[in-house]
Amino acid sequence: MKLQLSCKPISDWFPNEVITRIIEAAPPSGQAALCSTSGMFYALGVPVLYRGVKLDGNSTIDSFCSTILENPVKFAELVRSLTVTASTWLHHRNLSRFPGCCRLLLKIESMWLYGPYLLTVRHQLLDAIFPHLVRCTLSLQSIGVLNPAWQLEENPHTSFLIRHPGLKTLWIVRDLVSGTWPSTSARIPMPNLQCLRAPATVLSYITEAQLKEVRLDFKDSIGFEATFTTFGSLTRTDVPFVASLDFWADDCTKTVDSALKHMPHLNTLQLMLHHSLMDTPGHPIIASLERCIAGFTGLAYFSFRNAGYVHDSFTFDYSTVKAWGDIRPTLQACRIDDRAWRRVNEVWEALSIDDFFVLAGISFTEE
Repeated sequence: MKLQLSCKPISDWFPNEVITRIIEAAPPSGQAALCSTSGMFYALGVPVLYRGVKLDGNSTIDSFCSTILENPVKFAELVRSLTVTASTWLHHRNLSRFPGCCRLLLKIESMWLYGPYLLTVRHQLLDAIFPHLVRCTLSLQSIGVLNPAWQLEENPHTSFLIRHPGLKTLWIVRDLVSGTWPSTSARIPMPNLQCLRAPATVLSYITEAQLKEVRLDFKDSIGFEATFTTFGSLTRTDVPFVASLDFWADDCTKTVDSALKHMPHLNTLQLMLHHSLMDTPGHPIIASLERCIAGFTGLAYFSFRNAGYVHDSFTFDYSTVKAWGDIRPTLQACRIDDRAWRRVNEVWEALSIDDFFVLAGISFTEE
């Protein structure tokens, strides 16, 4: 007696939800390969393939533009995240097509623009409106050394931010803020903004926000007080607040004093200490840190990153963390450079840096 075997299509016995999860787990090249195997994989895979798009050069930008522009109804609405890294000159064909292509991405939620060579199309890109945009990184550095006239163009970033009040997360790369932006008259309401990473001067121009986390770069800032006094109107004292501050060693005492005065409700504090050749030796770094930890009465998570400060040969170890825990009983976890600890039943146990960031609620982890 022969056993009769019947082969049913995979769609008849394997749930589409599981197949979709398998496609999502594959790298982009694997997703593209799966889409070409059958009509079912194509139908399930294409939305996954175009959900998060990463473009890193002329070939990928050209291919993406061709696909979107040839069938915008089918493909444009699939894109939810767009990351563009332009480290070389864009071909003339892409310069003319790329801004128009981006304007069709009306369902996009996250946009990351990086590279000086996007500068030539930045006006067209930032003149668009993306109704569902909630996360955005603006990193269109100036390449004025190649064409100084571009430095004189009216900057479109302020109007772009005003037209996107739904933004919840914003990262403005330090190179973007120059003598022309923001202008002294800029006023930017961002009623839904919760997470901001930017040069400290940008904070002074935001008139409305619901900030829960900031990472501010003070290395080019001269208005410490003006920046810190803004926090009162942009945060809520009843919501745990996360602050990461980048500053020069010479400004350590000034930064700590301003933070203690204007941000007393901090739940998480990360200090990123940088150095320059102009630093003055002998700053009381350790004393400033201890005063900082003692001053924040609700501090639960503290991180200190010594990014090359060389004048003081101070070191931190387990005994340092234990002493800080005695100073601040509310402290639950602490990170110092490449080591971290967590308090468990009054004993400090080693913790990975990644786990510390998750525990402390720090999302801007890139150095």
